[in-house]
Amino acid sequence: MALCEDLDGNIWVGTEENGVIRRTPKGEWTQFTSKDGLGDDYCYALCCDRLGRIWVGHLNHGVTVFNGKTWKNYDVLDGPLGERIFDIACNPTDGDVWMATSAGLSCYSEPSQGIGRWTHLNRADGLPSDQANALAFDTNGDLHVGTQCDGLAIGRCEDRYASWQVVTGNKAADAKYRQPQGTGLPSSQINDVLVSQDGTIYVATSLGLAKSKNRGQTWEYLRGRDYAEKVKGRLETPPKTWSAPPQEKLAALLPEDYVNCLAEDAQGRLWVGFRQQGLVVADPKTKQTNHAPPGKDGLKNDFVTAILPAASGLAWCAGQGNGLEQVSDKVIPQQLKEKAQDEVTADPRDRMHPMRAAQIGATDLLRLRRELKPENQPVLRSKVTVLPDDWRTQGTWVDRYGNFGAVLCAMGGGGVDYIVGEHAPYMSSRGWIGRNYKERGDQLRYWVHWIKTNDLRSLQNPLMGGRKQSEWDDHAEVYPMSLDGPHVYGTVRLPRGKYCLSLYIMNKDGHSGANRLRDFLVEVRPTPMSWEKFDWLGKPGNEAETIFERSSGATSRVRSFWGGVYKRFYIEVADEKEYFTVRINRNHSFNTILSAIFIDPAGTPCGRLGPYDEPPQWDPRFVVKPGPTYGDTTTNSTAELLNRLMLFRDTHPEWYLTHGNKHLTELLRLILREPETGGSCLGFQFARGGREEITKGDICALLSDARLFAVRDDVSDRPLGPRGFAWRQRTNGNPKWSWSHEEYDKFNAQRHSKW
Repeated sequence: MALCEDLDGNIWVGTEENGVIRRTPKGEWTQFTSKDGLGDDYCYALCCDRLGRIWVGHLNHGVTVFNGKTWKNYDVLDGPLGERIFDIACNPTDGDVWMATSAGLSCYSEPSQGIGRWTHLNRADGLPSDQANALAFDTNGDLHVGTQCDGLAIGRCEDRYASWQVVTGNKAADAKYRQPQGTGLPSSQINDVLVSQDGTIYVATSLGLAKSKNRGQTWEYLRGRDYAEKVKGRLETPPKTWSAPPQEKLAALLPEDYVNCLAEDAQGRLWVGFRQQGLVVADPKTKQTNHAPPGKDGLKNDFVTAILPAASGLAWCAGQGNGLEQVSDKVIPQQLKEKAQDEVTADPRDRMHPMRAAQIGATDLLRLRRELKPENQPVLRSKVTVLPDDWRTQGTWVDRYGNFGAVLCAMGGGGVDYIVGEHAPYMSSRGWIGRNYKERGDQLRYWVHWIKTNDLRSLQNPLMGGRKQSEWDDHAEVYPMSLDGPHVYGTVRLPRGKYCLSLYIMNKDGHSGANRLRDFLVEVRPTPMSWEKFDWLGKPGNEAETIFERSSGATSRVRSFWGGVYKRFYIEVADEKEYFTVRINRNHSFNTILSAIFIDPAGTPCGRLGPYDEPPQWDPRFVVKPGPTYGDTTTNSTAELLNRLMLFRDTHPEWYLTHGNKHLTELLRLILREPETGGSCLGFQFARGGREEITKGDICALLSDARLFAVRDDVSDRPLGPRGFAWRQRTNGNPKWSWSHEEYDKFNAQRHSKW
């Protein structure tokens, strides 16, 4: 899944499920896994910093750093803002290490006066999205951030990334009839970014390759040979003025529309990896190109995930499905095959592990007090807003999601969904597929793959016990990938209120065949309709898809989701009964799947569930009031900030869920981290001060929303609820604080051992 070369000439390989592998210049291989100190065995990003340390980005445990001797993991409370890391890059001007995470950007700066500094950026700082996907620096230190479906953001080093230039393209998959080449970005779905030695910015998108030679002011793009079939495969007929180009013009295009990764070798040649068509090596100076198609005379890999033209002159190609390989002589131009350099041994003495994210001090407390005031918060009025993903919970959803209601797709078998939850009677749901299908009478498929399984990625079965792998399927495997559809749709009807809508998607078979190619757009839109039309959903001739297309909402994207992910949205239902529709857009990949729809209340005071008729009011009984029992000023101020953040959680839920991540992590770090000099954390001091029952609920709620402890706070009053477990464990009669997600999983397994 990822490649990099370190200062000693070692090649590092990141894999899915099997950790990290190192190859020395002498050809010796060594594997490192979670048993050696990695956060988990899913490794999607690799980077070697200026000191020679190796940074590994994980599925749901932040980053792990190797200093030449040992590994050390940095999770959300210790380092990056999000648990899933998509890319890592080192700034060539100052050596700072930047991470593209599931909740925005995080940066680690080398110690200044003995203090290492972690900083975080998200939408509140001007980024177009928290879904950062790819990073690249130029020689000036300008940062280029490719987002999953919101375009490219360029931050300038000269103003320390205080402002961002945003370049967008098509948000929907080929929503307009584009020409095979032209100006601008062909798509806002950015898969990779590269800044070449001459300053040219290259952007790999799902609809072709774009480049800019003037620091992102103007762009030109080139699409793939399959673009014409995508135009023909749309539900709308092409305009009469459009016609497919002749074969000789198609031959001048890229081998494929979907560009997955980019690299540059020492000679300035561009290496381009595709999803199904191997790779291309292009020389911008001579205009010469060499295509390595998958097959007998080319690569083993069709789906190229990373390319590393190493300093030794050997080009490595990583693929999803066919492993790691060196490109053959028929593909590499002969001049690239140079004598390997002598082995370099970097001095490891200065490779200290990065410092943990520091606890905030008095100055930071004052800053947070100024920021956490209702009058300082922007008023956000959108009916649908994208929230940060949850890659950590996986299939262990009971007590964590669906506290209002849940639709477990096809879990009943035989075309039956499980509709569960205390307030499920207040909601209605329908699943259906779009109109763009070719088989007469085609319809939504209900699949049960594993009736019972121990795979933690599969959802818990609340009615039968154990875990079960089931899903909705749009039957698109029988159609060409150029067809725009059919897509999976799910429509829910909810009472007035504010909710968090979460969609669970897991690529259970995504290691082989066309299943590897799944790459979806996830869209949520309000869809006003009558009950009669809602009841008619999924039947031939319905107008629901037209209603969906006429409305606007929010769009997210999911790729490389073998580990399972909750795509989360904030929705606000203003009318007494209102409909929202989810579309899992096939996005010109393989068949579209969806495992569950979860609805949780947002903005309700003190975890109260169900519909409500009046705006939430803060209950003074649940306020953590600072007082003399807490002792010092820091503890008092922290208690006050905890109170304010919980107040915002109820009165400003959209702002809290979309922009509050940095405040969450800062406050949790202060409350839960034990002092370096010894002693109890502030959370324990709160309890000792007589506010245990109130404070623990607030802390658990923050942990849940920070995706560290993925449990909704409203289950806390149940006798064996997770709050009671997380709040205090007893070891030899002494209270021991624990907020470990893994320990809760063990507890949950024992609790449901009968499953």
